[in-house]
Amino acid sequence: MRHYSFKPSLFSLILLLAGLTLFTRLGLWQLDRAAERDAVNHEREQRAMAPTLALASPETVDLGALRYRSVTLFGEYDRDHEFLLDNQPEAGAVGFHVLTPFRVQGSSIAVIINRGWIPVGPDRLHPVIPSPPPEGPVMLLGLIDDLYRVGFQLEGAGVPGAGWPSLVQVPDTGQMSARLGYPLSAYQVLLSAKAEGGFGRSWHTRRLDADKNRGYALQWFLLAALALVLFVRHGLKRSPT
Repeated sequence: MRHYSFKPSLFSLILLLAGLTLFTRLGLWQLDRAAERDAVNHEREQRAMAPTLALASPETVDLGALRYRSVTLFGEYDRDHEFLLDNQPEAGAVGFHVLTPFRVQGSSIAVIINRGWIPVGPDRLHPVIPSPPPEGPVMLLGLIDDLYRVGFQLEGAGVPGAGWPSLVQVPDTGQMSARLGYPLSAYQVLLSAKAEGGFGRSWHTRRLDADKNRGYALQWFLLAALALVLFVRHGLKRSPT
């Protein structure tokens, strides 16, 4: 007959404490990320349902307060100068977002209108926009949103390509304004699916995936539990009675 005694080594105890601390903190961090995404989704839904705001002074927009708000603008598209935001996947296909400057009546600052998604054509380096924006003064409807951002940006990624439409990897309003010769807004307006002159638009259906973060959190907590089980398993020693 043999019995078991629990005699973990100091080294295994240190490893356990380090592993439990690391895995638990990573799990809690993922839960915080999920809560942040839930809050953003809720805020977006609430602001999208708020009354539509007439945007007459684009230079005074507080993005933090008005992001996701539905707005109307009156002015004219700059039909001769458009940008294509590269590397924008949609339903498994690669394409561009069409960014068109919009000269708001009575303002010196043009607003970037995201007219939607188009697929990459046969010649990626010389893309063609299927149709131009409406001509003349128009009233358009859309949602205020931040411009596309990346965590790590290569040098020169914000410089617009030659010719029109101009390819951009990362929208840099300073570089784009310099190319146009007039100032642009530091935000964009996502053209409503109800408005004319747009392409593929699914702004209202896009949500930040908080469930993915909760799944990652569960994985970290399971690793913490596994570390505890292994610690107990290897700390048990058999000895003769």
